[in-house]
Amino acid sequence: MLKHRNEIINLIKNTEKKEKAEHALERIIGLTDSAAALIVTTTGIHLANRLGHALEAAFKGNSDYRYGDDKYGLSVNWTRDE
Repeated sequence: MLKHRNEIINLIKNTEKKEKAEHALERIIGLTDSAAALIVTTTGIHLANRLGHALEAAFKGNSDYRYGDDKYGLSVNWTRDE
């Protein structure tokens, strides 16, 4: 992921802009960047879902979608073998 880190961050930010046009309250509230992972926290499930699909489309890999018990929480884990 290090090789594409800046491209991935740009994709995340551009995807947020597109999602906000459709769902005004959807936005990124946190982006934690560490050596092992990028952790993105969003205000809702629409943006989280869209980010997973955008990452798969642009960089391949796999996204795992896990909804919370209340259906208002979504955890997306995108991974790709380098």
